[in-house]
Amino acid sequence: MGMGGVLVLSTLVLGMIFVALIIAGIFLYFGCKLANIKDVSLGKAIIAVVGGGILSFIVSSIFSI
Repeated sequence: MGMGGVLVLSTLVLGMIFVALIIAGIFLYFGCKLANIKDVSLGKAIIAVVGGGILSFIVSSIFSI
């Protein structure tokens, strides 16, 4: 596989991660709407999903020793 194949695969992987973040943010957004949480937006939901992912990575790396 040449450099073109690596570029295509990395672009596809990053695109899939981006789509997964948006889908998770949408579910979190609708959950906040159902729970009647005030001042909710899709951007805040996506930031919460990213923050939760980073936090779970940190906690799992600490406790996996």
